Amino acid sequence: LFGVCVETTSKVMAERRALSELARLANLFDQAPTFMALVVGTDHRFEFANPNYMKLVGHRPLLGLTVAEALPEAVEQGYVSLLDEVMRTGAPYRAEAAFFGSQTEPGGPVQHRYLDFVYQPVLGPGGNVESIFVQGVDVTDRTIAQATVSRNARWQAALDHLHVEFNELDTPGEIAFAAARMLGETLDVSRAGYGTIDPDSETIVIERDWNAPGITTLAGTLHFRDYGSYIEDLKRGETAVVADAELDPRTRASADALKAISAQSFVNMPVTEQEGLVALLYLNHATAREWTQEELKFIRDVAERTRMATERRRAETGLIDLTASLERQVEERTAERDRVWQNSRDLLVIVGADGVFRRVNPAWQTILGFAPSEVEGATFLDFVWPDDIKLTLAALDRAASAADLNGFENRYRHKDGTARWISWQTATEADLVYAYGRDVTEEKAQAAALHHAQDALRQSQKLE
Repeated sequence: LFGVCVETTSKVMAERRALSELARLANLFDQAPTFMALVVGTDHRFEFANPNYMKLVGHRPLLGLTVAEALPEAVEQGYVSLLDEVMRTGAPYRAEAAFFGSQTEPGGPVQHRYLDFVYQPVLGPGGNVESIFVQGVDVTDRTIAQATVSRNARWQAALDHLHVEFNELDTPGEIAFAAARMLGETLDVSRAGYGTIDPDSETIVIERDWNAPGITTLAGTLHFRDYGSYIEDLKRGETAVVADAELDPRTRASADALKAISAQSFVNMPVTEQEGLVALLYLNHATAREWTQEELKFIRDVAERTRMATERRRAETGLIDLTASLERQVEERTAERDRVWQNSRDLLVIVGADGVFRRVNPAWQTILGFAPSEVEGATFLDFVWPDDIKLTLAALDRAASAADLNGFENRYRHKDGTARWISWQTATEADLVYAYGRDVTEEKAQAAALHHAQDALRQSQKLE
């Protein structure tokens, strides 16, 4: 028997160390916080993928399949082309916050992810690219948070600018158009506008709207029923949101008509007042579009601001007209009536239901120390004694509702800081209260002195 032996201790130990190292490396890959994968060959066949990569793609079968076979959405989104380029040039490819729409089931929902990743080529012995190592991090939360902060800042800047415009514009129509233009530009829609609604005839009258380049205006009168049944939502005060007119049951039958006016998707936000539906803030988009809850909230905020601004402008215009009318009426009054106003020793005042003094006579300066110019245009709350404000508010409400006051007493502040008791008589005409006030401070003081004297007398009699 002839035996030959070769000692292989070093080789065996080296192989064991290599296997141990591979196992340790595989364990590290499995526990790594990043996603990793290795694709080999020109067809990019998966040879390895760690748990985070599997989680990213929805735990679909990968190993042994090409990227195109396992992840068809990656082909559509250009990622396979990027792998081809890395394989051809041998240059790494890096991306930050790259969008990846992962559709784990055919026809299922698409999960929107944002990734920081690198395609790192792996060279073979001949210096050619044999495989590509994929490593990256899912930065969806960070990207969305940054985008939200940026978007909110941009929206807030648009609102601030709109507020400045509202203060500079003169008519409700100009205010409504400014709001529509801001929404159209900020949300990147095809059209935005503001129109008045007649619920009975189911029509909207649009004086002016904002339109993106190439979009035709809708100015004029439109019949809601020509474009679907969503008018029923508006009548209930509900916002009508349609992402795709061809799919929504309210608009499916009239989708062609909506597409013809560049409104395949739209948001119709009703503006209601005490009498019901009065106006509509609308946004149209020429193609299908999903409207997010944040966008709808933003639109609702703008609609409310617009309504308040237009109502305030109408009220201011009405107040100006009312003041002019009052001035004309005063001019038409007889000279005797004018002398009564100027020479009365008692307070005369015209006050609105809102508590703002429209006009006061010169006796205010004599009795309370305030010139008429200091009083007119101010609210009565600036002059009523603090302890009597609640009582006075209730009295004004009664007077404004045509319940005339007779002998109502409260205290007013003199310019020197003391209190004066005033007894009021009122009469109401339209939304104005005409009041006559007599200074009863001395009478109050005398009555108090008399009461004190009588009380002292009674006490004296009791002592006797």
